[in-house]
Amino acid sequence: MEILPTLTLDDILARARPWPPTGVYFLIADRKVVYVGRSIRGVARLLEHQEKLFDSWAFVPCAEQDLIGWERYYTHLFAPPLNRMNMPTPAAPKVRRCLTSVQEAQLEARQRRAFFRAASLLQSAKGRGD
Repeated sequence: MEILPTLTLDDILARARPWPPTGVYFLIADRKVVYVGRSIRGVARLLEHQEKLFDSWAFVPCAEQDLIGWERYYTHLFAPPLNRMNMPTPAAPKVRRCLTSVQEAQLEARQRRAFFRAASLLQSAKGRGD
């Protein structure tokens, strides 16, 4: 059994994160990303993927307003086979019909801004050497 380091209250509080964490998660099989998703419920969302075959996972916290952008960025970057890229879900046509053209344009603009904000944050992090 691994021996854990002795932590002070300050050490623990420094590592504390808000609950539930929001972020992007990755399902991994044979060292390949097979699925990218987003969650506002932290890792609890992983329990809904028991039918998918994966042997490990990773979770990267991010702000809720950036979730869509980061998820799209990583989905395009890794092209995971279990993501339904560019495939409408059965509910999508019903939702689309309920939106006016103005609402649809606003939704697309929000999604584009989130994607570019995530890409900009990534470029900034690379520039700093993070």
